[in-house]
Amino acid sequence: MKNKVSILIISLLVSSLFVTAQANSEAPKPGKQKTITLFDAKNQADKKKMVVKSTDLAPDSEISWSVQKTTTPAGVQIIEVNNGKLSFQIIPSLGMAIQKVVLGDQNLAWNSPAINNKPASLVELVVDQTKPYKITIKGKVEEASTNAPNLITEISTVPGESTFHLSNTFDFGNMTTKAVAAEEPTIKLADLAKSAQSWEPSFTEWSGKQAPDFTITDITGKKTKVSDYRGKNLILNVWATWCPPCRKEIPDFIELRKEISEDELAIVGISTEDGQDSKVKDFVKENKMNYTISVADFTKLDAPYSKISAIPTTFFIDKEGKIKFATIGVLTLKDTKNILKAK
Repeated sequence: MKNKVSILIISLLVSSLFVTAQANSEAPKPGKQKTITLFDAKNQADKKKMVVKSTDLAPDSEISWSVQKTTTPAGVQIIEVNNGKLSFQIIPSLGMAIQKVVLGDQNLAWNSPAINNKPASLVELVVDQTKPYKITIKGKVEEASTNAPNLITEISTVPGESTFHLSNTFDFGNMTTKAVAAEEPTIKLADLAKSAQSWEPSFTEWSGKQAPDFTITDITGKKTKVSDYRGKNLILNVWATWCPPCRKEIPDFIELRKEISEDELAIVGISTEDGQDSKVKDFVKENKMNYTISVADFTKLDAPYSKISAIPTTFFIDKEGKIKFATIGVLTLKDTKNILKAK
C-alpha cells in the first residue's frame, strides 16, 4: 500500500497591480552588480507596488524575468520572483519565508513555514551584471533574541533554471572581533527553530521522550531496531522518491554520511512507499545513496511515527535513545549539523 503523505503548501493572495521600476540607464559592467532597495525600515523607504524586469537591470539577459513587489489589503508585503521558468513568493514580514513555488503550471510541494523572528528590516534586489545574471533577494532579519546576531538571508535563482538557493549568514557588525573570536557561541535548538527558513519543528511534545522502538528492514533485507543504535546519534529521515523536497535533501545526507563516521552517527532513510521496494532500490542505486534505506507503512507503527502528516519529516534521536528534535520540511547540511550540535 502506498502511504501518501500530504505536503503543506501555503499561498497568499497577491494584488495584480504593479508600477514599473525606473530603469537604470548606466550600461552593465562585467563582474558588477546592480541593487534596488525594495524596503528599508530605518530610512522609511518602501514602495508598496513595483515591478523590476530583466530589461531594467540585465538587458543582455536572453531570458525574460521579473521581480514584483506588492502589499495585500491586509498589509502583508509579498515579493514574487519569476525567473522565466520558476516562480516563488517571499514574505519579508515572516522572516523572508518562501511560499507558493510554481514550476510552469505545476505547484511544487514546498513547506517553508513562518519563523518567529521579527520582520526583515531591509530587503534588496541584487542582480549580477554578467552571465548567468543571477537574481538575489537579500533580507536582513532582526533576531528575536537580543543576544543573537542578525541574519542576512539570501534567496537566489538563475534565469531559466528550475531551482533556487537559500543561504543564511550572521551579521556580526554590532559585535567586536574579540568577542566573536574568544568563544564560539553555544548553538541552541530554540534559536535554530527561530531562524529556520525551509523547515519547522515538529512533534515538540515528544522532545526528551524515549523514541518508540520498531524493526527497520533495509532494502538489502538486514533487520535492526531503533534501540540497536543506542550509544550513537540516529537520524530517521522519512521521505519518498516522488517527493521533490525529499529529493532535495538527499545530496546533503550523502555528504553528511561522508563527513561523520557510522560510529558516531547512524542515518536511516525510511520511504513511505510500502510495497514498492524495487522502485526504491532503483532510486537509491541511481542516486548513489550511501546511508541505510528502508521502506515502511507508517500507519502501522506507534506514535509519533503513525502521526506523520507531511514529508520530509526527520527525527533526531540522541545516544540515550530519546527524541532530541523533530522537523518537517527541507533540511540543509548546515541545518542538520547544527541540530546535531545544539543543546
